[in-house]
Amino acid sequence: MPQQRDNRVRHADDALAAAMELCCVPTGCHSDEPMLADSAVRVICNNEHCPQSQLMHRACFEEWENAVLSFLRSTGRARSWSEKQRLQNLWTKKGYDLAYKACGCRCGKGHLRKDLDWVPPAAAKKKQRRRRGNDKPSLNKPPSSVPRLRSSSMSSTGSAGSPPSSSSPEFPPSPTHKLFSRRQDYSSFNALPRHKINAYHIKMEDDGDDIRCFILNTLGANKTSRVACVVCQAPMCVFDRYPLVDGTLFLSPRQHSPGSVPVRVDDERAQYLSAVCMRCLEGWPLACGACGARWSGRHLILGTMYAYDIFAATPCCEERLRCSSCRRPFASSRSYFSDYSHCVGCAHCGARDYHFVKPLSTYVRL
Repeated sequence: MPQQRDNRVRHADDALAAAMELCCVPTGCHSDEPMLADSAVRVICNNEHCPQSQLMHRACFEEWENAVLSFLRSTGRARSWSEKQRLQNLWTKKGYDLAYKACGCRCGKGHLRKDLDWVPPAAAKKKQRRRRGNDKPSLNKPPSSVPRLRSSSMSSTGSAGSPPSSSSPEFPPSPTHKLFSRRQDYSSFNALPRHKINAYHIKMEDDGDDIRCFILNTLGANKTSRVACVVCQAPMCVFDRYPLVDGTLFLSPRQHSPGSVPVRVDDERAQYLSAVCMRCLEGWPLACGACGARWSGRHLILGTMYAYDIFAATPCCEERLRCSSCRRPFASSRSYFSDYSHCVGCAHCGARDYHFVKPLSTYVRL
């Protein structure tokens, strides 16, 4: 009997190993090489019951990625991006929302995207050995970097519990930006649904560092290390690395609250740096006062900044498209979210204004 049990276990392991060795590239694998996890690329299908493996040969992945990039070149606003921008944005929310139609999985029921959080086993072991070798006691040297966001750094149950507030004075100051704190962990993001605790929904990488420097320099010039949510007025600590806040920052030509910080971009009219906390983004606490439609910020990436008014970006009814002077509606819709934050002239009365950026008083709290 023990021998039979061992045989069954080995058979299950062999079946699992065989499934993992299959290259799941949608265009068909043309490689004769065995699948090695150390040199493979891991992808994720949004179909929870997908029977395909999650690994591709690196050469197969790069060939398939080039096909997806070709699709992206002819799609929407990505047509104006440089080749470097397309490659950088492809597997982030910004690019994937435009390219997902070209990422169909072989299961026929889902779409694939690259797993940006996956580390090959050999690289993980090497990193662990290096960390162990450098693990020496130090009293004065602060940590120079924060770990990438991983599900293991969150609560194992996924419950929010009572995470520490980001406005707590317990956060140590950053060694490079004395005004701003250094984030010690990501427990505050446990309040999010489990499927959103990843680098796809939360800004983690420091690529495109101009945005981070712009925010820190702007707030530093105003000698403030905290911002308040324009919806619930909850204070949020600003950190020196991504994710910068436990919510989302955005620029608007309208000062939505007294705590909005004035900035000047490209010598245009003064803009205001405002913020919305992640609980208000997820909780749908606002509804349009005209049509009753709820405003949702669930699609926004946390921890970064949008260069347009996030409330004006998705008008829900004709009332939000009316001229602020003569109250007559604009006839044509806009192509991009940012278009609703531009100064335009009314075709009826000629008044130039930020007509679509309405005050928050036009919403009702739920």
